[in-house]
Amino acid sequence: MASSSTAEQEEIILRAIFVSSSTTWSGRPITGDERQAAFSVLADFAKYSSRVPLCLKWLQEGSGIVVQGNDCTIPTKLYACELLADFLKHQYSKLSEAERLELRRATLTAARMEASKLRTDSSILSNKLASLLAALVVRDFPQRWTTCIDDIFQMWNADQPQMGNKMCLEVLKLVAEDCTDSDFNAKVRKRR
Repeated sequence: MASSSTAEQEEIILRAIFVSSSTTWSGRPITGDERQAAFSVLADFAKYSSRVPLCLKWLQEGSGIVVQGNDCTIPTKLYACELLADFLKHQYSKLSEAERLELRRATLTAARMEASKLRTDSSILSNKLASLLAALVVRDFPQRWTTCIDDIFQMWNADQPQMGNKMCLEVLKLVAEDCTDSDFNAKVRKRR
């Protein structure tokens, strides 16, 4: 995989995401060996130091994410959310201010894109994005993210408010739950 181009490596990862989340590939059942190989690729990618930019790219992808004719948009975005959530827990405090701003901006962009859609298959994705935003709020508000409330409520679309207001309220609910948890201070690493 090291000698492959970046596009080829991304296609391998996308194929692994599709295989790990589907039952068929090109009209035939996915074998146990194929599924195990896919899980191995995804486990390796989860350890890759430069995974965050690719995850953010996937989250902001406006059109569908397709690998060899198979739509893997929702599984890919859900996988990206999982990797980013883990990153926030373990490595976020090591980022520079510019990197924090870029991560926040990209997550907000993805959330706004999702909030503007009225798809039934995206409610899980909306909840995952709300969870990511809540994790960012808990880590950065109010000192590092003074415009937090305004930024989040920009998802509230007057034309199609259903998803936008649901996501905004979900973010606030998750933040409130975190802040009232008796282990709140233990969960969030000290701010520098």
